[in-house]
Amino acid sequence: MSNNCSLCNSELTSMDTLLGANKLSDGGILCNKCLDKISNINQELLYNLNMFSIGDINSLLQKGKTEPSREMVQTEKNFLHLQNLNYRIYQVKYTNSERER
Repeated sequence: MSNNCSLCNSELTSMDTLLGANKLSDGGILCNKCLDKISNINQELLYNLNMFSIGDINSLLQKGKTEPSREMVQTEKNFLHLQNLNYRIYQVKYTNSERER
């Protein structure tokens, strides 16, 4: 793990790395100054920062908008699919246990 901001390359402080809140999907970390700069362009990025890579952030700065990388979007879809499958399995098990009573 680097001790420098992935965007401006300045040295990270303890406040930048606190709780891993400034971490990107590719493992990079943004300093709070860069995070503020990015969030002024796209406020929603703050809530899903871990779904964006440094490439996505650079694209956001150049174009003014971006979407999470396709790999992360696919991972999110897979996760939601697994949650749905787990719910269905739970329903079947619950229904079967009710029948046995």
